[in-house]
Amino acid sequence: PNTPGKFIVWFRNETTLLVLWQPPYPAGIYTHYKVSIEPPDALESVLYVEKEGEPPGPAQAAFKGLVPGRAYNISVQTMSEDEISLPTTAQYRTVPLRPMNVSFDWNSITSNSFKVQWEAPKGNSEFDKYQVSLATSRRQQFVPRTSDSVAWLEFRENLEPGKTYQVVVKTVSGKVTSWPATGDVTLKPLPVLGLRSFTNEQTGLVTITWDPDPASTQDEYKISYHEVETFNGDASTMNTDRTTYPLETLLPGRNYSLTVQAISAKVESNESTIIVVTRPSSPIIEDLKSIREGLNISWKSDVNSRQENMRLYPNSPRNMTIEKVTSNSVLVRWMPPIQSEFSEYSIRYRTESERQWIRLPSVKSTEADVTDMTPGEKYTIQVNTVSYGVESPNPQHVNQTVRPNPVSNIIPLVDSTNITLEWPRPEGRVETYFVHWWPVANPDQVHTKNVSEVYVTPMSWVGGDHADGKLGVDDTPTVHVLIGDLMPGVQYKFRIHTISYGLTSDITQLTTRTKPLIQSEVFVVNNLQERDMVTLSYTPTPQMSSKFDLYRFSLGDPDIPDKEKLANDTDRKVTFTDQDNTSIIIATSVSLCLLILILVAVFFIRKRRNGPRKATKEPRSSDNMSLPDSVIETSRPIEIKNFAEHYRRMAADSDFRFSEEFEELKHVGRDQPCTFADLPCNRPKNRFTNILPYDHSRFKLQPVDDEEGSDYINANYVPGHNSPREFIVTQGPLHSTRDDFWRMCWESNSRAIVMLTRCFEKGREKCDRYWPNDTVPVYYGDIRIQMLNVSNYPDWVITEFMMSRGDQQRCIRHFHFTTWPDFGVPNLPQTLARFVRAFRDRVGPDQKPIVVHCSAGVGRSGTFIALDRILQQIVVADYVDIFGIVWQMRKERVWMVQTEQQYICIHQCLKAVLEGKENVMSPPREMHDNQGYEDTPQPPPPPIDLAEGCKVMDDGGSIEGTCNGMNGIYAEEMTKSSQIVVEIESTAYVDANPTEKRQSRASIKFIPADVAIENGFHDIYNGNGIAANDDDDDDEEEDRPPQTKPGGYKIIMKNDHECTLLVNGDGEIHENRHQWLRREWRR
Repeated sequence: PNTPGKFIVWFRNETTLLVLWQPPYPAGIYTHYKVSIEPPDALESVLYVEKEGEPPGPAQAAFKGLVPGRAYNISVQTMSEDEISLPTTAQYRTVPLRPMNVSFDWNSITSNSFKVQWEAPKGNSEFDKYQVSLATSRRQQFVPRTSDSVAWLEFRENLEPGKTYQVVVKTVSGKVTSWPATGDVTLKPLPVLGLRSFTNEQTGLVTITWDPDPASTQDEYKISYHEVETFNGDASTMNTDRTTYPLETLLPGRNYSLTVQAISAKVESNESTIIVVTRPSSPIIEDLKSIREGLNISWKSDVNSRQENMRLYPNSPRNMTIEKVTSNSVLVRWMPPIQSEFSEYSIRYRTESERQWIRLPSVKSTEADVTDMTPGEKYTIQVNTVSYGVESPNPQHVNQTVRPNPVSNIIPLVDSTNITLEWPRPEGRVETYFVHWWPVANPDQVHTKNVSEVYVTPMSWVGGDHADGKLGVDDTPTVHVLIGDLMPGVQYKFRIHTISYGLTSDITQLTTRTKPLIQSEVFVVNNLQERDMVTLSYTPTPQMSSKFDLYRFSLGDPDIPDKEKLANDTDRKVTFTDQDNTSIIIATSVSLCLLILILVAVFFIRKRRNGPRKATKEPRSSDNMSLPDSVIETSRPIEIKNFAEHYRRMAADSDFRFSEEFEELKHVGRDQPCTFADLPCNRPKNRFTNILPYDHSRFKLQPVDDEEGSDYINANYVPGHNSPREFIVTQGPLHSTRDDFWRMCWESNSRAIVMLTRCFEKGREKCDRYWPNDTVPVYYGDIRIQMLNVSNYPDWVITEFMMSRGDQQRCIRHFHFTTWPDFGVPNLPQTLARFVRAFRDRVGPDQKPIVVHCSAGVGRSGTFIALDRILQQIVVADYVDIFGIVWQMRKERVWMVQTEQQYICIHQCLKAVLEGKENVMSPPREMHDNQGYEDTPQPPPPPIDLAEGCKVMDDGGSIEGTCNGMNGIYAEEMTKSSQIVVEIESTAYVDANPTEKRQSRASIKFIPADVAIENGFHDIYNGNGIAANDDDDDDEEEDRPPQTKPGGYKIIMKNDHECTLLVNGDGEIHENRHQWLRREWRR
């Protein structure tokens, strides 16, 4: 019986796995399923589930009594009597047990850090590590499992003072996490600011007020006071949620120390303290007697009041100055106050960005050193006089900015036209890096670049890798500055300095040279009479494009010495000789494939020997050279007002310039890796073996447990007009990948799908019908799809679906273009333009990403995206860049806009829009449509006997033949890596006029079929030398009778051993194969 379909875990906990699977497709005949689990820990490790329903629906089975956190291999097989199918297998894990007793080290809690600890799970459970996170943050940290029963982690980054955090701790087994264990911790709030007191002049009531720190969270405030210098004096404590509080219970004539603390969830901040003196009560007059020449008054004090001798505020210090400035310290000096008593001086300082003062030890002298200052920071330094704890109300202060540190340890990464400078980020504050450079030979050509944004890559570690077990960050971040538009081979001088608060650091200098650029061609001068030498000629590299001193020539044999020529040598030849003939014969027998031309700049070599360099080697294709994007032309903007003339010029001579321009796009992006697509577990998910997504831009699904390849789908992000990731371009879903397709739509939060193919074309499946037929909901994996409504138009269909996953629902639109013909492009390019307009009328620029697919997901999809970008671009710009748009798309996904006809169609659509013919329904020029299926029957041509029309002669290296008026010479090299060159003369009609004929001669190059299939080519050419693969991207692996014009021919490379010539006598296509001339030549 057939193998069951894909299955998933529908429910799991610590000891149970409930699996759900799809029936086989096609279902076939079977009676029940056998479901097994390894290791056999379950109460029943082999289950038999009967088939239910016809056709059968999904089935399920539950394994109980499993070990928490353990990985289990589950297999499902169909059974029909004694026969059993191949298994569908997957690995799933049970949920591990949760940690226990999450607690906190209260001594470690500060305003910006805390330490959390927990215990390992109780009982038998398998897990690898702990996952620790804050409930308010998505950032997760991992702590390896150790033999200790207690684990811990310290949080020190991005925490808010006074805020309550919930710490979530889970165990992790593979990629399965346990239920969480949680604990709440509140950080210390910051102290209050600006604590001060006011005394009512009439009543003597003392009122205090303060400001909460805006960077802190607090619920209330705690106010405490007590008498100073008195044992068991008056004291009290109260709480309030206000920032002003009248102290009505203070006793008169007392000296109080008063503190205020911010409180958040019963966690108190550090104290803020002031001294408050209450006004003494008036004395009570006991007796008033008249005496001679006056009055005799006696009084007594209020028992609640106290009178003391109090010191006044001291005067402030004078003439505060800064002396002896170093890179991280200053010496502060001042003069003592005039006519004032004092006991000492207090010194505080803080940076401009901080509000908290740093207090230094008090001094009695008139100077103090302020040390450990950060380079580049601006400081305010304050000095005040103190008289027995009472400070002057007017402290003296001065501002001082510490000079920023210079850069050091610069490493230049050198290329031909740019240099990247790297250096460790200097310690301290830096606002801007200034880089000045000029050619050493022309010091007046000074260029400047300032960089205020740096790129830092911290290295993090957790737990066991360090003795303290704390989460940390590497202290050596790096600054990168790219200097471009440099002349190859030129020596440049660089000067770099930093700036902070207007102060400039010391200048660091560097001299280095760009690499010279090669623009020469090398030719072998053949001399068959000389067996012990080979002569090379070369074209010079223009001195205006690169500076250099020598040419160096090397052969692949290291025993043959290199040759050097001066740059200005007019003799453009060099000769290699070998006395025993051996090396030269070997070198020339492989067609000098290892010949290397090197431009050598002598000073550049010496510089590299004296200084460190970093370099990386990139793999290079054996049949072409990959140039950097700065060398290759990647953009060709055309002004909109000149587009009609541009199109006329490109379309002249049978679209000759279109062919040339499209040929330049052939290798764009092809050197990029597709590693994940070629993994064995992912190969069956690709519709075509040669259409694979690039690694750097592929869409990644959320992994499913430990299932290898579960994050893979054949899809890439492709840039649009509104965003660099506006589109997700994918292949037409296979039956086995449609669940992944809907998962991609859900996980990307896409709200629109564009489909540009029919499910079946030319009798072949191009795309699975991955959506429901009616309004009955259908499950694709765990995603429920229900059709809401359908709108039918002449050339497209718009359907709205409701996607549901769990309790979440989303609406998504499906735009299906239904009239793309089997061959070529839409007959009326305006139809495609109208479809793009209809799509954009319903999908706004902020609704992204948009999923686009045809069958292979390259040709039609690229045409649609290019046209969408262009129609938006012409609204906001006065130019259009079709070449550049296609170039960009091909860097993200292979073969975007696959055929020349599609490339021309984009231009035709834009031309129709600019001419106001978007809604005109007139037929366009001939698009090489399939004429073999017209309504008017045509008499079939008489069969042509190949034996009569072809004379075949094999002379050991070539085959020559004449076939019914068509002369062909087939010359082939007898190596697998060779090309077959075909030259054919034929008679063809001009402009479909049978009275006017012309002779055409075409030269066609074929690569071997194994290389062709690997690279996505099926080289089919018509009689006038124009590529006849006018189908879209969906037929890379299809074998069909090719399409011809009158007098045409087709030559198809079948594999690496044979080539087939197909000729049609009257230019029409018929299904009867005997009407095609067919002959195979074998090597």
